[in-house]
Formats: sequence, structure tokens, C-alpha cells
Amino acid sequence: MNTAFEKIAEITYYRRNIAWCELVYWRELIKNGFKPRKTILFYPTKPLSWHILYSICHMLGYRMTNDPKAHFDVAVAFQDATVRPSDKILDEIAAHHKVININCADIGKDRVDRIFEEVFGYGVAVDPRTYKGAYVKKPVLNARHSVEAFGLLTEPSEPEPGYVYQKLIDNKSGAHSATDVRTFIFGSAIPFLLYRKKDISDRFNDDTIIATRADVSDFLTEKEHADVLRFCRAFGLDYGELDILRDNSDGKIYIVDVNNTPSGPQPGIHITRPAYARFRRELAQAFETLIKDYQ
Repeated sequence: MNTAFEKIAEITYYRRNIAWCELVYWRELIKNGFKPRKTILFYPTKPLSWHILYSICHMLGYRMTNDPKAHFDVAVAFQDATVRPSDKILDEIAAHHKVININCADIGKDRVDRIFEEVFGYGVAVDPRTYKGAYVKKPVLNARHSVEAFGLLTEPSEPEPGYVYQKLIDNKSGAHSATDVRTFIFGSAIPFLLYRKKDISDRFNDDTIIATRADVSDFLTEKEHADVLRFCRAFGLDYGELDILRDNSDGKIYIVDVNNTPSGPQPGIHITRPAYARFRRELAQAFETLIKDYQ
């Protein structure tokens, strides 16, 4: 955050979003004769106000529940955790219904690295005991951004449990900035991408300076597009988002992070309000299409 105003806006955004979502949900209920258009079972937990599915379901007039005994039209395995624990109730639901993200219980960076290399035939993971170039050390667990970047001539080091070691990808997009690409997954569809520009000195944190929408073909070749979807199938990701970097030195793309409970940029801070309105609208349309395959 660059100013006190932006910090206040960040803190109050989710409260304002709850009020907006309630308003649009009631509008959709009235349009549909005071009945929800669908009921979505999220188990074991429901999306909270910062999750993009919270906004999407309200926009579409979908009721959300985490009661497995209630009537539901579509089920989503949903828990904001790197590893979703085994759950007998969720297993029972999956035995009788198709469940979105049922096979995506582990989004740890070690699993991301392993499946990425299996699918793409090259990888980002390095052995810190022998690697000679610049590399980064990242926690396996998601949403922990205490990443340490080591110098180009760093001495070999012993790997520590709970971390992955990746080559430093050159994703600079200017003298003082770096860009990663947030890629949204809805089954076999990628509706669009977000270029996320960051300060080069803070590239490993989640502080985006600005997010800009782009079409898939602006960033991915046809083969890369197909390989990204192959990765998602191998990973078990039916719904979520990927962080992809393109290395300026070799021209290749690298998937470095997976999130199966995504939130999104904040309007007026990371993205303009008109662009954010389009962002939510397009994601809602993509989710509405996705769940047709799960009813």
C-alpha cells in the first residue's frame, strides 16, 4: 500500500463488498420469484467475502450452503488451506455427485513444481546444494510471502524442510517492475488473464501495483494454452487460478503457484472500477458455464 487512504480502502473494502453482494443477491431473488436460481454446496467451508466465489454466487442469485444434508444443485470442495484434510462427509458426497475440485486437495508448491515438470518436460525446481545460478526459497504453504532471494553467486546450501527452491525467473517488465500473470481456470476454459505489475524490489510479496486484463492469446501460444489445461487436469484443478511467469532469458512459461480458493484484485486500488465490474461479470459467466457439467 502506498498511502494511508489505500490502506483504509483495503480494510473497508470487504465490508462494502458484503453490502453490495446482499443488494445484488436480493435483486436476483426478486427476478426469480424470491427463489434462489441454484443452491451451491461448499464443503467443508463456504466462501468468505474476500473470495471471488462469494461475489459470483450473489451476482448469479445462487444460495450458498455448507450443510451436506441440505438440497443442493452443485457441490464444490472448498477450504482455504494448502492441504485439505481427508473428510468422510466430503468423500460420501463425491461418491454420489460430481464435485468441483474434489481431486485438488493439495496445492503446496512442492506438488506444483512436481506436476509442472511432469507436464511441461522442464521445471523451475533446483537443488540448492548444487545449483550455481540465482534462486529463491519459498515456503511450501500458500499465502506465506517471506521469500528469500539469493544472489547469483550464492554458496550451496542444505535444503530446509517446508521449503521449495526455484531458479530465479527473470520476469522484469521494466527497470523497476516485474510482471506475473494471474490465470483463471474454469474447467477447460480460461476466460482471460490479469497482468499483475509489481515493484521489482517487492516482487515476491502479493502487493500488486496495478492489474490489467488481457486475452489469453495475448500471452499464451496455442501449445502453451493446451499445456496449461493439461497441467490443471493432472493437478485436479477444476476451478481456481494460477500464477504464471515468463522467463525473459529462455522465453518459457513457468507455473509457480496454484490457488483453489481465489480472491481477486481490489477495485480502485489494483484495478479500475469499470475494469473490475467487467472482471466479476466475466468470471460469473464462466462459473455459470462450468457448473453445467456438474449438475
